[in-house]
Amino acid sequence: MQRLLRCNASIDAADSRVTPSGAPTGLTPLMWAVRMGHARVAHFLLAHGAAVDAKDAIGRQPLRHAATSSSIDGLRLLVEYKAAVDARDAKGWSALGRAACRGHEPAVATLLAAGATPASTMVARARARGHFPIATLLEAALTRRNKKHLFQVTDCTEPGWLERRAKGKGVDKRTLENVNLALALRAGRGGGGAQARGGSDLCASRLDAASGQGV
Repeated sequence: MQRLLRCNASIDAADSRVTPSGAPTGLTPLMWAVRMGHARVAHFLLAHGAAVDAKDAIGRQPLRHAATSSSIDGLRLLVEYKAAVDARDAKGWSALGRAACRGHEPAVATLLAAGATPASTMVARARARGHFPIATLLEAALTRRNKKHLFQVTDCTEPGWLERRAKGKGVDKRTLENVNLALALRAGRGGGGAQARGGSDLCASRLDAASGQGV
């Protein structure tokens, strides 16, 4: 590789292989390195300027290839070089979604730790394929994410604030229903006193309910 680079070979040159249907693959050397689990080669390529978020013919990035093959060292290396953890290919698949679908639990854990965004559809697909530990990991991460977004509220005294916040932040319907139930239970026990105490007490009540305190 060093000799090729000295001869001004492109470090991101896409290969000319085609799929059985005749479509080009367009994989770069970095994609092949992480796909085959050659972390040292991948490190060399990245250190010499390989594009960490290059796309192949169908929009897959190196991180997506590493996740599909469960190349943990490759995943960590790409994250270290600031790969976009939530990038999607032309079919809408992210690295996390594909790893979960394939049953690659270490890859899922690595991507979640790197900040990849889980989704309820990933949980459903993992369960449908019998990957129950992965579904549990994703659901726990999704719950933490939803709680975090619900806490990012500065004024929760307006009607419908929770629904608007949930919609804007992608909070799933199940979590929203649980929080609304918690709010109703707390209001029922308080006999309407929270409203009488004013907006600040109502805001505190709702945040307590969202966090599970006093419910």
